[in-house]
Amino acid sequence: MKKNRSNPFSFFRSGSGPAIVLDKLGDNGASCGWIKVSVPKDLRIYKKFSNCLHYLIKNHYVDFKKEKGTEVTLLPKGKIVYSRTKVLRSSLLPENRFCLVVFDIPENKRRLRELLRAFLDECGFIPLQKSVWISQFNATKELSEFFEFLGLEEYIRVFTVINDNCP
Repeated sequence: MKKNRSNPFSFFRSGSGPAIVLDKLGDNGASCGWIKVSVPKDLRIYKKFSNCLHYLIKNHYVDFKKEKGTEVTLLPKGKIVYSRTKVLRSSLLPENRFCLVVFDIPENKRRLRELLRAFLDECGFIPLQKSVWISQFNATKELSEFFEFLGLEEYIRVFTVINDNCP
């Protein structure tokens, strides 16, 4: 019987409360270091925010310290999720331009290749070959940073290419 393996790049739904809070923290600079977090004044929003933040801290997405106010930073697991959502939120490239991902991962890292293909498929990329994927999304910078953070830059190259054959 084959085990159903989950994709480690899929952590929680993109529209969920923790995902929204994690995105806001990353956008405000928590992916680069400690930032102060202001607590919402509305009681309903405060409860939802604190529950989401508690979830992120408990599941090791965010680290928290309370000295002279509340400060948070993203942990490696949180940085991976934040980078993934940045790729998913990227805009379209101008006409005739494409984002191209080419990878050559050794056979002894077969699971990594499978996960990368699942990740690229989830991000809207289309396979040209098993190790060449293309998309119209402007995710070149985000993908390069993401793969560099994961330590995969020696196996994966990300390009923006121009198609001269289009009218």
